[in-house]
Amino acid sequence: MKADWLTNGVYRIITAPLVAENEGYLHLEDVPDILKKRKSEDPYYPPDKHPFIIGMMKKFELCYALGDDQILIPDLLPRQEPEALAFDATNALRYYIQYEFLPRSVLPRFMVQRHRDIRQQWRTGVLLEDSDFETKALVKADHEDRQISIWVNGAQPQRYFATLRKTLRDLHSDFKKLPAVEWVPLPDDPEHAIEYERLVGLEQMGEREYVDGITKKRYPVAQLLDGIERPEERLPEPMARMLEKGGLHLHFEQNQHVDVRQANVQKQLSIQQTTITVEVKNESVRELSSTLATLKEDLLDEIEDGQDRKKLGKELDRVEQALAQLGEAKSQEKAKTSQAMKRLSKFIEKLGDTGTRMGQAIQAVENGVGYAQDLAKYYNGIAQWVGLPQVPRPLLKQPAEAD
Repeated sequence: MKADWLTNGVYRIITAPLVAENEGYLHLEDVPDILKKRKSEDPYYPPDKHPFIIGMMKKFELCYALGDDQILIPDLLPRQEPEALAFDATNALRYYIQYEFLPRSVLPRFMVQRHRDIRQQWRTGVLLEDSDFETKALVKADHEDRQISIWVNGAQPQRYFATLRKTLRDLHSDFKKLPAVEWVPLPDDPEHAIEYERLVGLEQMGEREYVDGITKKRYPVAQLLDGIERPEERLPEPMARMLEKGGLHLHFEQNQHVDVRQANVQKQLSIQQTTITVEVKNESVRELSSTLATLKEDLLDEIEDGQDRKKLGKELDRVEQALAQLGEAKSQEKAKTSQAMKRLSKFIEKLGDTGTRMGQAIQAVENGVGYAQDLAKYYNGIAQWVGLPQVPRPLLKQPAEAD
């Protein structure tokens, strides 16, 4: 299959007048008419290849599914911001990222990755809500100022913000060179801000205050940082690296100490009368659910209608239900012995067993092995939390192979 054949098909869909008129919404029943061969020199797109083209659009984060019969292309949404946004910016956590160059694809791809949280959206902005965190977020892109701004408000703004920032940072890593500086606005003067990395550096050096020459005020460094993230999210190396990889569950009791060492600086940070619980399990469930949903779409698109397709669909539905139950689990012991954990463990085993229906289906999907490795990696985070055996590290995707 030639690349230009696929590129031309995708281009015809995203530039179709019908899709523009519908402001990015496309019913799949209209795809055959869009890809119809109208001129002798036009490529031929057999109907059985249409799902593949739509699947590739999803994989490249150009669109996302709205049910089984419709997709949305965020880059074709209305330009106008909705007049009534269901968001209260009063006392909201605020943060912005300044770019030397802001690619047009960053915000649309962000929307695709976070589409399950979307409540309102337009071409340069989106309102998100996470029911687990009981928190909303407003994200806007300003291409003229080369800036993405984030406001977060609700019961757990730091936690929700952390997931959104991770999504953006992962997107940044897809570009070879994308200089971006993260800024934290001052609480009493949002027009003035300080670089996030500068604040982290001050904290690691043991400096308690940041002195701003413009506002002529002193600000507690910890207070500025705590406004956007929890203290455990700024743990020093090597703990931070372990947290990024997932699968780490830490519990710091009162009066424990964390040694902070860096070049020419040897200080001890004493954490007193503080209990910090890092629930990486929740993030692992979230990442596993997202990867599973993408695999499910690709897998069902690849397999022809029939009993196998129906059985695979039902099996994946049950795994999604098990993940939802584990996401709500509070007790490690109960989660460990639950039917949901047993179902998830069995599913992970099947991914690498070509003697099973699921294992065979994985082999048939493009990059199926990559999907299986990602699912196993996120599964390990949950297994670590409940104290079950993990997928051996050699079977996981190595850093050099990562996308």
